[in-house]
Amino acid sequence: MKVFIEFSEIFYPDALIPTGLFNGAFDGNHLYYDESYGKDSDKNILDTLTVGEPSEQYTSLVTDDAIIKYILEELNGMFNGPASKHYIQHVIKNWSVVPFIRGSYSQRKGRTKKWRSL
Repeated sequence: MKVFIEFSEIFYPDALIPTGLFNGAFDGNHLYYDESYGKDSDKNILDTLTVGEPSEQYTSLVTDDAIIKYILEELNGMFNGPASKHYIQHVIKNWSVVPFIRGSYSQRKGRTKKWRSL
């Protein structure tokens, strides 16, 4: 799941991994990052990317309204309240509800054979 959120002001760092870099890295991960960082843009867009088990806390909420409410509350808690105050709009891409996809980003476990040139 990816959620892009536009805010009127930046109150967040360039990148943030709430669970820690290696905590749960094999079961998935969750991170926030400044989508506008290094880009010629006057918009403040925070992106959240969740994969694997951490995404279940969002996908279980079913509606986009419930998901954005949960994320804003999460950000308010992490940064002491500014997310709801500076929120403008959002776009949610929830691949878990798209027929024939029902998720995204796969990871192959184990080794793969190296391709040979013909």
